Amino acid sequence: MSGKIVRKIISRLLRRLLAIIISWCICVPIAYIIPKKKNLVVFIGQNGGNLTGNVKYLFFHIYKLRQENVELCFFTGKKEVYEELKQNNIPVLFHTSIWSLFKLLQANVVVVDSNMSQGKYYLAFCSYIVQLWHGIGFKRIAEDNINEIKAIKSMMLKKFYKKLHFYPRHDLLVSTSPFYTENVFAPALRHRQVLEAGYPRNDVMFREPDEFDMLGADATCIARVEQLRDKGYKIIVWAPTFRDSGGGLLEDNALDVEKMVAFTKQYKLAIIFKFHPSNRGNKQLEGMDTIIQYDRHKDIYPLFRLADMMITDYSSIYMDYLLLNKPVLFFAYDYQKYVERDRDIQFDYNWITPGHKCYTQDELHAEIVQIINGNDRYKEHRNEILEIAFKHKDGQASERVWSFIANNYLGNESMARNATNSKYHDIKS
Repeated sequence: MSGKIVRKIISRLLRRLLAIIISWCICVPIAYIIPKKKNLVVFIGQNGGNLTGNVKYLFFHIYKLRQENVELCFFTGKKEVYEELKQNNIPVLFHTSIWSLFKLLQANVVVVDSNMSQGKYYLAFCSYIVQLWHGIGFKRIAEDNINEIKAIKSMMLKKFYKKLHFYPRHDLLVSTSPFYTENVFAPALRHRQVLEAGYPRNDVMFREPDEFDMLGADATCIARVEQLRDKGYKIIVWAPTFRDSGGGLLEDNALDVEKMVAFTKQYKLAIIFKFHPSNRGNKQLEGMDTIIQYDRHKDIYPLFRLADMMITDYSSIYMDYLLLNKPVLFFAYDYQKYVERDRDIQFDYNWITPGHKCYTQDELHAEIVQIINGNDRYKEHRNEILEIAFKHKDGQASERVWSFIANNYLGNESMARNATNSKYHDIKS
């Protein structure tokens, strides 16, 4: 084992010990002292508090109910999100302000859809923590995937290194199906109970987006797409994922932009690029009629109903799109590098991705032409994956999740960390 890895382990161990001391000597006692407001539910947005994902849609579902006995608050560290919600008189706090920390300590229920920081977790130590998570796909996640341990050969050291990571325990984990409960979430996210309710963010695909759905969305882009559809254009959403080792479509020269523009004009197509929030914008794609960049920090789910097909690579976003029963293509030009240097893939890639795998731009263009000419060869495969991925396909996920929270957590004394640990199980709602 190299000296670099040894130093990293020692450094992480010292930071972990310091965090444990601070958490148990300061945060936890404060969490016990501050009284809980039994009907206060705090929502913490992912990636610093973007108005996207499952947290957004569950928050607005409850907010629209206007229940007088329920107090809601959305936490964000994004100034633009804070201002947008404030302007619409929606309860929001900028964190980490002193007042937001106090509000977190008061919360009876805390809802998240990504990894929770150690500080927030221990301040919410006496609250019920609901983990919605942010995607189902084929990559190992959370505790089941630690990139740094790939370089460690010793199994004993691998186990020790995993112990140094912080893994919160959630009172409720929301899953989409028994398949994902058993195979993905059980080994990856610590939890006491599982509710196989589906994802709140998918509800918008079953309805016309309302004013709340459009908050946090790229309204300018959506309006432009609607205009193109009215002119007879086929709409393609292209959502490449982030690569830990760097690179991407344009950085790796996997895409000839001029060739793609000519192709879209020949077949009357419009391609909407939605890059991962961790990627920078691509100036090469700016100022074009048929190539549009969707704001990478914005919520793209209100756009899905307008798209005729999707292109991705290794992103889990395609799994949600399957609910619309529309074609998906996979541009996996760097597959070998991705699985060796970026992420561990849990399932057979060809099986879990129900669409043609393209490895060159010419092959991708040819497959797009096949689909727009009505040759959709993957309908049965899509239905097969859809059945194992989603127990419910009805746009009522938010209602199921909220019914469980309201019936089981609100109005109760929480002290959730004292609850008996139990093996996950499906909760019938």
